[in-house]
Amino acid sequence: MDESKNNVHIELADADALISLINSSTAGLVAVVKGQYSPAPYKCERALVYEVGERRLSLLKDCWLSTSSMERVSRSVEVEVSRAVGGCDALFVAPPKHVWFPFEQSFSLYCHCELSLRATADRVDYWPRVADPEEIPAPEVKNVQCFQASSWFQRGVGLNLTDGRELIFAVASDKKDPRDEVFSGVDMIGEFYWTVELGRALAEFLGLELTLDKEVEF
Repeated sequence: MDESKNNVHIELADADALISLINSSTAGLVAVVKGQYSPAPYKCERALVYEVGERRLSLLKDCWLSTSSMERVSRSVEVEVSRAVGGCDALFVAPPKHVWFPFEQSFSLYCHCELSLRATADRVDYWPRVADPEEIPAPEVKNVQCFQASSWFQRGVGLNLTDGRELIFAVASDKKDPRDEVFSGVDMIGEFYWTVELGRALAEFLGLELTLDKEVEF
């Protein structure tokens, strides 16, 4: 273990205070999601807490917790019927674009805090920037795919459908090639790993296979 990674100074939130804040929310549902990477991975993790509306997320708290406190907060959330635990694509201190979590009999994905996909056992609803969703019956979804464009400028997650179509529902793009010399192998994994976490979570919820492009196989 590289102890130097623990020398980064980060102000940690109090777990009891965060649990109290979550429990005091009047929202019908509160979601706690974990960030992708920490500047001090053996010391702390990033927690983002959202109040969940009908179609939109509202950020309640963005903070750093010790690894033990993160586990404690997650356990306390999981025992509450109006609480959910999930993930996001936030790297270090950057705000997330995609946030996802399962709750009861559904799986929801938000893009810039707006609902963009909701899956149930019967169907997948997808909102491609329009008011009315595209409704896809569950039997028409073949598998979940994590992809990496050949240029490396784009990566994301999609659904392969039985009619041969590919529905891409989560994408991240770069204006320049992320293979730039400033990127290390660890940096590259960081840029893509959220696609694997999201794809795996959705595939497990739907009971489908997750397939990975060779470029995103770790």
